[in-house]
Amino acid sequence: MGISIRVVNRRNQAGLVTNVSMLPEHDVRERERTCARDELTADQFSAVSWVAITMNAFNRISIISGHPVRPRGA
Repeated sequence: MGISIRVVNRRNQAGLVTNVSMLPEHDVRERERTCARDELTADQFSAVSWVAITMNAFNRISIISGHPVRPRGA
């Protein structure tokens, strides 16, 4: 089963990723979640959510561990 996230509304993807990453106020969170659910399939919603969660977890662990950031192009 392939999930084509490229064909869905990018604004809803970005809103969902922001929601998962930043945890905005309840009203904003619900509005963004509703917009994303209206445009994304359940599989797409889940995939976008899990990608954002995974990226955030990795980045937080990297920051806390003091992992050095490589210069661009290195």
